[in-house]
Amino acid sequence: MDTASSLPDSPGASLPVSALGLGPITLSRLRRLDVTDCAQLAEVAPEDLWRCLGRACLVDLMGCLSARGLPLPVLNHHQLCRLGLADPQALAVVPHPDVTFETLWPRVSRVLCATLAERGFDTVIEAVPRNEDEVRLLYRLGKSNLRVLLEVFEEALNESPPETRAVVANGVSLIHGWIDTPGRTRRGRSAPRMPGGRAGQAANPSPASAGKA
Repeated sequence: MDTASSLPDSPGASLPVSALGLGPITLSRLRRLDVTDCAQLAEVAPEDLWRCLGRACLVDLMGCLSARGLPLPVLNHHQLCRLGLADPQALAVVPHPDVTFETLWPRVSRVLCATLAERGFDTVIEAVPRNEDEVRLLYRLGKSNLRVLLEVFEEALNESPPETRAVVANGVSLIHGWIDTPGRTRRGRSAPRMPGGRAGQAANPSPASAGKA
């Protein structure tokens, strides 16, 4: 299904949305957005449509637009799959250094994508750590998320051009060193381990415990 963005001068732009055959709830929610014709609809950001219409009404809208051969709102992979308009497996993207994390959904969760974006990491190569301090920042996202990123980086390494291969390979090596170190904490240090097996236990018993012995 084509999801190309509609433009104000596209065919049917002046058509009232009331003539699309939409359900009453969909029309009511479009009125809340001050949308009365297809030209105004074209100017609404897909994110606003998703938020204001909801899944059922957005499916209704896209179905009516498609039936009349009118352009559809541009939706990301996550939105298309939630609407049942795409199969996540069919949308799977092979990681490479310049791919954005958003296109790697559902492999990279929406929450992780948003968190990475907040840190200025939109593409895979931007998130590849260059030193241990940068690995520590990724580790703070959680060990499970770090493993997800490691898998992405490892696959991106296979797709890396010569000019970025060394950077990605170094990042993969740094993360392996971090994950494979027992007792690694989020502050970057390995917690001490005593013969009893409990990390961080004091080397000498306290006076109170010694007195009980």
